[in-house]
Amino acid sequence: WVLTTYTLAPQLATVLENRAIAPGHHRLRLLAPDCARQSRPGQFIHVKVTGGTTPLLRRPISIALAYPSTGEIALLVREAGAGTQYLCSLRVGDRADLMGPLGQGFPVIPAGSRLLLAGGGIGVAPLLAAAQEATAHGTEVTACVGARRKELLVGVEELEGLGARVLPATDDGSRGYAGPVTGLVQHELSTGRYRLLFGCGPVGMLCALQELARRHTADTYLSLEQYMACGVGACLGCAVKAADAGGYLKVCRDGPVFAAGRVVLEGLPGGGGCVG
Repeated sequence: WVLTTYTLAPQLATVLENRAIAPGHHRLRLLAPDCARQSRPGQFIHVKVTGGTTPLLRRPISIALAYPSTGEIALLVREAGAGTQYLCSLRVGDRADLMGPLGQGFPVIPAGSRLLLAGGGIGVAPLLAAAQEATAHGTEVTACVGARRKELLVGVEELEGLGARVLPATDDGSRGYAGPVTGLVQHELSTGRYRLLFGCGPVGMLCALQELARRHTADTYLSLEQYMACGVGACLGCAVKAADAGGYLKVCRDGPVFAAGRVVLEGLPGGGGCVG
């Protein structure tokens, strides 16, 4: 595990690309050299989402890909509210006020491991960075990617471009496995080939991954996304219940990535990848 350090000073990033990739979903490419150089898979940025004062709070957005050599980062953003609608409206050349990278990311992958990824909807975003690092070091990666229907599958093109084996799942059966993505994950874990699982997605999906991790004794790490105010651990806006001692953990500072058995997920709102 890598305890990550991060920068709190705001940075101005330049929008290099804003491309619609699915209904209500955009891929943004930003020039943010400091962020690109410092980020770890699973970290996020906290972005100002207005030119004025409304909406007041920044929005946490997962860093999907980072390119230190060019100083670029990529984000996958779903239009979920006024904040993310603002981000999806940015044009090439616009500036984005961001803080980060923030939070604790995924652990370093042991040499010789096989990595299984499980992403639901926009929750695939932080898993792209994990796949990017893993494949760069020769790790075999299989990514199970789910959505309600085929038009809403995101991240598949990027994962395939990184060399990952991609297994899609759709609730309506319009592409790949017919049913929740956790069905694919269960099948892959049952082969005994994987002892390391990274996941991000809706809370119900993450609860299912917790159970699969216990059943198959896989080391599992989950990326949580909660509504945040400060983004740096100064408030309690994103607290989740700890599984051991009955205390609380802050998603922004102690996470967003947690070992699966470290947090209580039942009753939490929200999905994965970003908050509107």
